[in-house]
Amino acid sequence: MALTSSSARSSSSPPPRSPLAYATVCTPLLSGLLYGWRGAGVLTGLQIAVLLTVHRAWEHRPGAGANTLLIAGFCVAAGIIGVTLRNLMFRFGTATQALAEATSRLAVAEAVESERARLARDLHDSVAKTLHGLALAADALATSADHPTPDPAHLRQQAAWSRRPPAGPPQNPATSSRTYAVTPT
Repeated sequence: MALTSSSARSSSSPPPRSPLAYATVCTPLLSGLLYGWRGAGVLTGLQIAVLLTVHRAWEHRPGAGANTLLIAGFCVAAGIIGVTLRNLMFRFGTATQALAEATSRLAVAEAVESERARLARDLHDSVAKTLHGLALAADALATSADHPTPDPAHLRQQAAWSRRPPAGPPQNPATSSRTYAVTPT
């Protein structure tokens, strides 16, 4: 019975007693993350060379060959995983940048559209005020023209009034730069 338990113990490898095995496997992983395929390949090759050197020094111990091959396989796998994670992070970064650019373009397009709508409303309001003022002036001219003796100075004043901009500050930037000069005719 003691023979089977010791043989079972020798066939299964115990967990490492030092953090050296973890450092051995994490070195290719980090090199893959930091340096890509070339860096991971170089550092994984160096790590395997170190493992082979250690294996030759410790080959007289039972189970050393299996452990060395297992750790070497983990080194290669960790290097591949590191490079894959690096590529994935770069793709996420590119996708995030593209999303930010698309979002900013949509925000600019929305701002332009809202500004166009505001200008259209302002222009519509300005034109409506001007037309209403012209209608009132035309009514006043028609009413004063019906008098038996129309006063030409009064008619000129009403005509000049109809050429003035609507009351209130101009809301349309296109018309705000215009100057209105009232000259008697």
